[in-house]
Amino acid sequence: MPIFQRSSYSKFIEPNVVSLFDPGILFHRKLTNTWFCGTKSRYYGEYIAQILQLFFEKEGVDNNNILLFGTSAGGIPALKIAEKLHECNVLVGNIQVDASIHPAFDKMLPVLFPGLEAIDCRQQFHERFDARSVDSPFRLFYMQNIKDAFHYKNHFKPYREWCLSKKVSFDASFYEYDNPEAGHGSVGREKELSIIKSIFENGNLNLNWLNRLGR
Repeated sequence: MPIFQRSSYSKFIEPNVVSLFDPGILFHRKLTNTWFCGTKSRYYGEYIAQILQLFFEKEGVDNNNILLFGTSAGGIPALKIAEKLHECNVLVGNIQVDASIHPAFDKMLPVLFPGLEAIDCRQQFHERFDARSVDSPFRLFYMQNIKDAFHYKNHFKPYREWCLSKKVSFDASFYEYDNPEAGHGSVGREKELSIIKSIFENGNLNLNWLNRLGR
């Protein structure tokens, strides 16, 4: 560690690539997911969002040309960053929408939030663990493998229903695919690169292995 997942993709992508690693994982070897939640006094997701916002503004980058990509535990921090980068694009896949129902949540509590019970942590730091705390103008592409049954039932469907039940500020598109071999894992570099390329070139995902549900 640290491990910058998918950093090798930069060789195949024309735009510049910034790969992020969650420093919370360095606190203890048993930690695998911490969603950039930080500690009681420091929210890493907020820090990263502010740093990237300042960097892109300084470099004169148009937010429409920014794509934030996060899978699994990377979904909530990707959305948190998008909150600062209005009109950017966000691509997520098989994410935890509510981190508090993930087994890793209880593992990280005594390390990063010592003395807090799970219910108190959820209440005090709600915005760090629930994707539904983010509502600002951006474009969201949410992909979900229906064979990842746990995330499909407990995260994807509730989040889509939440988006449909209220007038959210962002433009959300939802996609399902059926891949028993991939499960909760990646669909593979070739397919993920085709998705990224489709967003940059076409502004959408016209891929025959994805079933678009719309908003």
